[in-house]
Amino acid sequence: MVGPAVGGALSSPGELGPVIAALLKVGDTAAEGWPEGHPAVSDFKAGAFISAPVLWGGGHTIGCLCVFDAGRRTWSRDDADLLAELAASIGASIELQALGRRRDVRDRDSASDSVMRLKLPAGTVRPSELPPEEPPGSGDLLRAIAVASNEATTRMQVLQSCLDRVCAHMGWLVGHAYLVSCNRLVPASLWHLADPTKHRLFREASEVAALGSDRGLVARALNTGEASWSTDLASDLPYLRATLAERAGLRSGIALPVRVRDEVLAVLEFYCEKASQPSERVLSLMAEVTAQLGRVFERERARSMLEEHAEQVRAKAATDELTGLHNRRGFFEEGPERLRLANRDGRSVALFFVDLNGMKLINDQFGHEYGDRALVDTADLLRETFRGGDLIARLGGDEFAVLASHESPGELKVLGARLQGEIDALNASRRRPYRLSASVGAAIYEHGDSGSFEELISRADTLMYEQKRKSLSFRRTHRAVGA
Repeated sequence: MVGPAVGGALSSPGELGPVIAALLKVGDTAAEGWPEGHPAVSDFKAGAFISAPVLWGGGHTIGCLCVFDAGRRTWSRDDADLLAELAASIGASIELQALGRRRDVRDRDSASDSVMRLKLPAGTVRPSELPPEEPPGSGDLLRAIAVASNEATTRMQVLQSCLDRVCAHMGWLVGHAYLVSCNRLVPASLWHLADPTKHRLFREASEVAALGSDRGLVARALNTGEASWSTDLASDLPYLRATLAERAGLRSGIALPVRVRDEVLAVLEFYCEKASQPSERVLSLMAEVTAQLGRVFERERARSMLEEHAEQVRAKAATDELTGLHNRRGFFEEGPERLRLANRDGRSVALFFVDLNGMKLINDQFGHEYGDRALVDTADLLRETFRGGDLIARLGGDEFAVLASHESPGELKVLGARLQGEIDALNASRRRPYRLSASVGAAIYEHGDSGSFEELISRADTLMYEQKRKSLSFRRTHRAVGA
């Protein structure tokens, strides 16, 4: 069966309609009846597929991301969740690029549906105060943040760039970011300070202040998911922060949530020296800014999930399913690197090649279930014998290998005797109908050796077969004498 492949389709919703507008999981297109016109089937002749819509702004479908297989396949919930996150990341990236190219953002009423408008919390504004006008050049601000969002490698870099650019654009004196963990605000060391000396004490108090999640300017933004502002900082900040804000000449502040869907992942706070409320246009501009940041968080989350999934796939590909040890692939991928590090650090290592004796007899007499049990027993005994940091693998069949630290000349005999002792103890317990027996060859790689990892394995393998031949010769001679 051909392995899974990834495909994508970008088109207007009218062309593909609802077919690509929802998450679809089809394990057998022939039996289940696939949607006509779906690109996974019409273009790629898939036997099974899973697809997730790529959304633009206010939920408009612009295409879909598909993973398809030539034959039948069962798709897990993890498969669906991962694909949905990746599709969301693609949609966010496309929208960020579009925002970066947008020339005219002055007319907020005609803005994209992706703009999430912030409601004005009642009772937090003094009606007598006149709202300041939005400064010119808002399009430049959004484009600059979009560029930073696409070019930065971490969300922290994007947040810092956003603080600097928003403060410069709005003429605000102080900008600061909080991350949200377990629904609590965690102050990040990200600041914009117009006058670092004048605002130093306010910054220091902010970084050590314990902010509750139940009250205050920043807490309101966290709890409601909407913009919160104050012209009464004495009431809306903890006592120490409020006192130092007044001393630094800060008169009003605004807190802006950064959201992914309905979850607040960060809160930005800004302060200025004028006691004035933000206008509708300023709030709308800040909504655009935080929407862009939300897409950055969403993209980073999707990237993290992909990396975690890739690591799980890699680990699974390098693990023997029966015993849980490294498999041959994992051993040959990690072994050379360990050899290189040992050579660099001036250490010696030993490679043990272990081969079970009589596996065919166990399978023939007791069945393959007991043959598998013998392999698992051997893996457990190797774990008991060697250190936790040693590299232990089942190479295939009844062959095992261990790459272990080698610290003294007599250590090979000690480890060999310990392994034999573990085997003897298992046999003496009579917990199994069979008796385990193994042949072992051990080769040392001294610091400064120029041989390869494969050559080290070959030496250990040769020594193992020498021991196996001696053991067979001894048993034959013993049976002949006994006769």
